[in-house]
Amino acid sequence: MKYIEKLCAEDGDIVEKTLFNEYWYLPRISAIKISDDIAEMIKSIHYAFCLFIILCIIIPHNINRIIIARIHRAIAYGLSSYDEETESIRIVLKSDIKKKKRLLIILISIFYPTITVLISFCKTLDINNTSEIEIHHHRNGVSYDLPLTQWIPFGERFAFILQLVILPLNHSTVICTELMYFMVSLTVWLELKLLGISLQRLPERTLNLYNFKHNEKFYNLETINVNEDLRNCYRECLKQNVIHHQKIVR
Repeated sequence: MKYIEKLCAEDGDIVEKTLFNEYWYLPRISAIKISDDIAEMIKSIHYAFCLFIILCIIIPHNINRIIIARIHRAIAYGLSSYDEETESIRIVLKSDIKKKKRLLIILISIFYPTITVLISFCKTLDINNTSEIEIHHHRNGVSYDLPLTQWIPFGERFAFILQLVILPLNHSTVICTELMYFMVSLTVWLELKLLGISLQRLPERTLNLYNFKHNEKFYNLETINVNEDLRNCYRECLKQNVIHHQKIVR
């Protein structure tokens, strides 16, 4: 509010009233009454739903940049720090993920251009090949078969260039979001798989940690009840699993 007050500090009452009136009445002047036709109503709802999805993707991603950065770090480096033998299993699991990523990239490369061609050209070809032209008379005088005009504060050429720029950006936003959600799902699967394997290897990890700390070879956990150092190593390895699970949940 302070920023808005500072921005409008030098404006008079006439300027403020003019701006408010413009923003209040312009949408009402440019609004078009929707037809009672159920097909046109469904198209309008579908268009509004698509815009809502794009806003739901863009706005939260800009607000939650820290969380998005944390997600990308998890995808790149993982969420755990186990011993070398356990972490080596991550390489094997990542090789399976690479196959799924390659398949997804191929499907997206085929799907989006195909849909674009179908939407852009097939409808035009269908209209041009139609032998009979059916004329509809709408009650409010607006033909919904024609592109609706919109007010733009600059020239027609610049508006066309702007549309060409915005369209790939919207497609790129949706594609990148789908890829990110897919990678998040694969990363969670990988981390849960690694968590289960690390719990199965809990005795081996405890012995490896004990041997590393005390520089000696110890091969069983039978003396864990009387060996305080060995019990501490077991507790530390179990703590690593708890921390790993908490990171996955977050």
